[in-house]
Amino acid sequence: MAGMGDFVVHAVVPPGGRTALGIAEREPQEKWFRAYGGPMRELDEVAILCHSERSTSVYSIRDLRDQTTYAARHQRWHYPRCIEVLPGVYRLEVNYYARGTVQVDRDLRTHTVESSRPSVTDWEAEAGSVYQLDAIIGAPQAAPGEVPGFFNAAPRKQSPGTTTYDLQVSTWNVRIARVPSAEYIDEPVLEFREQWRNYETSRR
Repeated sequence: MAGMGDFVVHAVVPPGGRTALGIAEREPQEKWFRAYGGPMRELDEVAILCHSERSTSVYSIRDLRDQTTYAARHQRWHYPRCIEVLPGVYRLEVNYYARGTVQVDRDLRTHTVESSRPSVTDWEAEAGSVYQLDAIIGAPQAAPGEVPGFFNAAPRKQSPGTTTYDLQVSTWNVRIARVPSAEYIDEPVLEFREQWRNYETSRR
């Protein structure tokens, strides 16, 4: 499976982002990406795709009409909550990264799940529509062969302060489904969009 860490830098102030009082306009915490130039268009002119969870990120998006490929973020540290496009058919490369810690008996165990290669899927985007992207992860199995690289440096015998590693593998892909409206998404994504629109306007 795929991955890259979610290193989101909040409150970044790019050059030129100023309010009327000369105070730097802060970049919204929630990032938004759109694969077209000019001012942000009205909702009935674009299609919006939002992640159902924070673990997925669109690495690149290709317009299949002219084969134009975009990095699906405005800055390398961006991991947009949603992306929007003009109507058309697009090919997306999607990565996955998730990390969580749970307590088992008296031990804390941290699990990291990441993709070793992106999942590639095509998206037929219709104007005025909202879509949700979900990760579909197969059943995990023990990784074949030796535990690679630096993982071998950890002793396998449990003792206080010892870290052990168990690697598993599985297949995965993404599913894109049209949803009734933006209100179907768990978070207020249209508010995030409006914040980004205001931020773009303040920079012009």
